[in-house]
Amino acid sequence: MPPAGLRGPNRFVLHPDSAQAETMPSSCRLGLEAGTVISMQGGGGYGEPARRARSSIASDLKEGYVTVGGMRRGCWIDPDALKS
Repeated sequence: MPPAGLRGPNRFVLHPDSAQAETMPSSCRLGLEAGTVISMQGGGGYGEPARRARSSIASDLKEGYVTVGGMRRGCWIDPDALKS
């Protein structure tokens, strides 16, 4: 696993938003079944995503690093603005 993020440690939650939610350490080995949901929080990039070049953001969207829904939920850029 990568080192802790600049603003705190990474956090992994198995089965988030369920009665079986379980927080895992940032460094562990697990055998997961197909369909297991994992929430990964912390770490990641540095700085405001909206300040990145629009071409880089569009590339991230195309490559699946971010989703349209995630961009809208985060309120950091309107995905429709990338269509020009």
